[in-house]
Amino acid sequence: MFRGLIEFRGTTIMKAFFINSVIVGIIAALTIETRRKLDEANFKSYLPQEYHKVLVTMVFSTLVGILTLILMRLVFGTYAGALDGKRINYFI
Repeated sequence: MFRGLIEFRGTTIMKAFFINSVIVGIIAALTIETRRKLDEANFKSYLPQEYHKVLVTMVFSTLVGILTLILMRLVFGTYAGALDGKRINYFI
């Protein structure tokens, strides 16, 4: 049976909003910083067009999203969504 490190699940709308805010904040911050680094650094030989930077940012954002959801599963024990029921199946 797997439980999160912190016993804080989104059983109410406010708790689910908090968990979702943490997830979105992590994803947004890392995505914005990645795009800023791509714009500041000299990547003309690797990323010659603007759409190359957009593609790299989208792929990185997707990977960060997946890793953030895995992190939230380890920390809070929530995985499929931020809003959990009162009873949860820990075998998932």
